Amino acid sequence: SSLQFIIAEIMDGVKLSSVARHKYGCRIVQSLVEHCLPEQVHDLVSHLLDEFSELTKPGFGRFVVEKLLRHVVGKQRIRLNELVEQHVSELAFHQNGCTVLSAALE
Repeated sequence: SSLQFIIAEIMDGVKLSSVARHKYGCRIVQSLVEHCLPEQVHDLVSHLLDEFSELTKPGFGRFVVEKLLRHVVGKQRIRLNELVEQHVSELAFHQNGCTVLSAALE
């Protein structure tokens, strides 16, 4: 697809959580998750899940996590649910985390 080059650029040499937590970068990552085929963004989502704790801290990463909660399927969705469950006590103590928990419960 024509968006594959964007995925490659974001994942090449940049810490993905810094892009996902950026005011404008988070919108790009959200759009990729929403509009690309699951197989196109599989590696991107895997890296985002590896950085789950970073994304739920103050910043714009929570918007990416919320988008993942709406669009990720299969094994990655199971892993995402497990991460939310593992971090529920941390998430409950700050506003971004509470928003993520709310999205997870929808």
